[in-house]
Amino acid sequence: MSLIYKKTSKVLNFNKENPVTYYKLQQMKQSKVTYDQLKKDVLRASGLSKTQTQAAIDGMVESLCHFMELGHTVQLGGFGTIRPIFKTKAQDSMDKVGVENVTRCKLILYPGKDLKATLKNITFESGENDPDDDDNENNTNTGSNPSNGSGTGNGGNTGGNGNGGEGGNDMQI
Repeated sequence: MSLIYKKTSKVLNFNKENPVTYYKLQQMKQSKVTYDQLKKDVLRASGLSKTQTQAAIDGMVESLCHFMELGHTVQLGGFGTIRPIFKTKAQDSMDKVGVENVTRCKLILYPGKDLKATLKNITFESGENDPDDDDNENNTNTGSNPSNGSGTGNGGNTGGNGNGGEGGNDMQI
């Protein structure tokens, strides 16, 4: 399976007399794998019974949530490491600094070896019919450096969505 893209353009009107147009690839939405679909695939891959698979997945999610609530960073083998973080509003004095200044909590995923290896194998495929290309295969590109969201393939197009976070080394959940 490939990441599906389309070519887009955008006009920046910062200077009304000389607007700037830029062009890029935009990732198109693809179907979402549901929790039930994931359970079925894990069931098939693990060889466990349906009940055992359900219990193992539910137990892992419950434990992960428990450790996140305690503020722990959790390592998930080759998948990576998940770490809870928070953002706060700055204050003009130390007396005003407190938990009431927390504006958002989120999780950061630092991909592990296996997940990074998977990213290196992602291909890119055009989701639109390009009249300039006679053969759709010319629009299939393999990402050469997925950590920064870029890749170039045989079609001469640049692939990637650049949404890998800062430097591409972490993903926000």
